[in-house]
Amino acid sequence: MLPIFRIPRDAVEMNMIAFGIIYFVLGLLLMLKRDFSPAWGIIFPMIGLVAGFFVIGFQHWTEMQSILFAIDALVVICCTILFLNKRNLR
Repeated sequence: MLPIFRIPRDAVEMNMIAFGIIYFVLGLLLMLKRDFSPAWGIIFPMIGLVAGFFVIGFQHWTEMQSILFAIDALVVICCTILFLNKRNLR
């Protein structure tokens, strides 16, 4: 497991696990090329980004949060490109 999961049943860690499961499902939907998946791929990571800023804040920011922030930003950028390309093809 990742070193961030040190304390069992921590609320923040459970939210991270829930988002991980959601990301897994979104990845499956993107591979299946569902029409709505790029939109969800923009919405859920944005929720994670905003929640990360307000819940964790910059005082307790670690390298792991920086990595998760970068992953969220990359997912939003890629899904935005997919979403705009699908709109232009129609």
